[in-house]
Formats: sequence, C-alpha cells, structure tokens
Amino acid sequence: MTADDSANAGTPRRATPADAATVAQMLHEFNTEFQTPTPGVEELTSRLAQLLTGGDVVVLLIGEPAGGVDRNQRRRRGR
Repeated sequence: MTADDSANAGTPRRATPADAATVAQMLHEFNTEFQTPTPGVEELTSRLAQLLTGGDVVVLLIGEPAGGVDRNQRRRRGR
C-alpha cells in the first residue's frame, strides 16, 4: 500500500448486519491464507449477521468496496 492508497482508502465505517457477507468473505480469505481452519463463508455470514445485530461485536470497514476490516468484540459483565 502506498501513501496515496492510504489517503484514498476513506473513513472507516461501522459494519451493519447487511455487511455480514462481505466481512465473512474477508475473514474466510484471511484464515485460508494463513492456513487457519474456517467454517466457510455461509456459516461465517450467518454468525456475523447475528453478532452484528446484537452489538457485542463491532466491525469497521474501510473503502468501497471494503478492502480492510477490523473487529472488536465487547464482553458484557455477568456473562
């Protein structure tokens, strides 16, 4: 990535359940590249849609189409 690429990447935005398939594809590709087991895009999409709806997981996407992702999971007290 060059300095120009970084400047044109855009502002991060919070993913919604509608972005679950995009996030799932990126996560699947990342895991596959590093030879980490993955349940597959369909299962990841389903689970991410639930997690993004519940608010326990925050995913930030950058670019259109999204070319970068960051995930943060919040744990609620008492769980």
